[in-house]
Amino acid sequence: MKETTSVIIWLLLVLFLRQNTCDDVFAATSDLENLLLLEMDIVRDLKEMRPQLNGSFSAIDRYLEEYTKAKEYLDSSSMSYETFIGHPVNAFHLIRRMVISYREIKKALLNATAKGNLSRIIEKTKLVTLDDTALPTTTDLSGAANSIAVLQSAYRLNVSEFVRGNIQVIGKELNHVGQPLNARDCLFIGKHAFNKGLYDRAVEWLKACLQVATEEDELTAKRKEIEPFLATAIRVHDEVLQKKGPLGKGWRTNTEPFNKKKYKAKNVKSSPKTREEIEDLIPTNATVLSEQDELEIFHRLCRGEQIRTDMQLKDLHCKLFKPHPYYFLQPIKLEEISKSPIITAMKDFMTDQEISALKTAAKKLQRSQHTSRFGGYQASDKRTSKQAWVTHRNNPIIKRFTDKIGWAVKLNPYPENFGSEYFQVANYGIGGRYIPHTDYGNTSPLMPEKDLPFHSGERIATFMAYLEDVPEGGATAFTLAGVSVWPEKGSAVFWFNLKTSGEGDYRTRHGGCPVLKGSKWICNKWFHERQQLFHRPCSIHKEDIFGIS
Repeated sequence: MKETTSVIIWLLLVLFLRQNTCDDVFAATSDLENLLLLEMDIVRDLKEMRPQLNGSFSAIDRYLEEYTKAKEYLDSSSMSYETFIGHPVNAFHLIRRMVISYREIKKALLNATAKGNLSRIIEKTKLVTLDDTALPTTTDLSGAANSIAVLQSAYRLNVSEFVRGNIQVIGKELNHVGQPLNARDCLFIGKHAFNKGLYDRAVEWLKACLQVATEEDELTAKRKEIEPFLATAIRVHDEVLQKKGPLGKGWRTNTEPFNKKKYKAKNVKSSPKTREEIEDLIPTNATVLSEQDELEIFHRLCRGEQIRTDMQLKDLHCKLFKPHPYYFLQPIKLEEISKSPIITAMKDFMTDQEISALKTAAKKLQRSQHTSRFGGYQASDKRTSKQAWVTHRNNPIIKRFTDKIGWAVKLNPYPENFGSEYFQVANYGIGGRYIPHTDYGNTSPLMPEKDLPFHSGERIATFMAYLEDVPEGGATAFTLAGVSVWPEKGSAVFWFNLKTSGEGDYRTRHGGCPVLKGSKWICNKWFHERQQLFHRPCSIHKEDIFGIS
């Protein structure tokens, strides 16, 4: 009995002391990969100690059984850890195990030791080396569920296939097989879709939940638990559709009610659906779109749909570009993405050495923030990623990369944090995204030192490089330009945020599309206008724009 109690205390110490929680593990695949490695270590401890535990510990046994299935799938698929965890269903399973199953294990161990005298046993465990790596919280589990609901909405995923672990964008071939979801998982995601106002998607998830429940050998959710939620979701969906229409700020429905005998669709203009309707919304000047119309365009661009007309695309070209003597022997492979505003892509711009240096320097990632309408900065599901600020000081590789960028775009990046900001290196997690925004009108939160001096001026230009390929999703979509740039390892995209007058160019609104599968790493270098006085002089014409030449 004493031996069993000692083992229990040892496991409790491992579980509790390792749970030095860190927020938003779901927001970065690098954190999720570390979590997967941590789980492997803890499972090893559990397996070693389980034979010494007398009696029934069903929570541990259930957890080990579920983990074993996941590990067998990982081993049989020959995936790397990064590839495995880049599948949203696999990542969701990992977070759920580490949040729910661990809570059950700790509760069982605490109940077993509640009446024991533990002081002597704790003394015997002081020599145990314990890890303080963070474990996820219920916030992470909710964030993962929300992200899956967003993915399904943005990419119109086939839910009946998704619950089986398959990613299938409607109209495309089935691919990327992962672990299946159980009925309890589907119910959890359906509830989160409902709470986000995605009523059409919530109904889909809850219907899939019912179907999965009828097929399960070990029932995780009963029909009598699911059916009331489904009935409520259908009723609210139809009521919102009738009273407000199919799309608005904070809600989304189908265009037709489920209960056609009781409800009728409200006769309102819905968001644009046809290519012609969307083309009419793409402005030639700084026209402001409604939030709903812009979101529709954003998601269409994320899905790879062509919005620009053939006439608008025919004058775009590729060329070898030699803006500086450094590039005479190896010119930049420049691709025109848009002429209004001017957006260019630079193919194979970065070396593997530069990519590795930036990712290595970005050691401590923090949750990305965005400006709040109430002032200051906040973290929300509008921007789900983690970031670090990286300086070129004491790193000759990053210093030379800074020079390369300045020579390529003919802007002065120095002094650092005045001519340009530190590199912002960001990693996106499950469904990682950033809704459409402009880069001007922002200063940078979470800088390692004090903020940029006010007199450094606005962000005149943005250089964004992709540090990894992304198998599915993750494009940078320019909603008013009507174009998308897809992540390619080592390539970059560049644009000016300001007109020559210093006025912001609203047409540069852009967003990061949700990452459907894979790990998205980017780095941003923002140039500020005051230090560019003799590099990009102002114009007397208010509407003139800067170009690459």
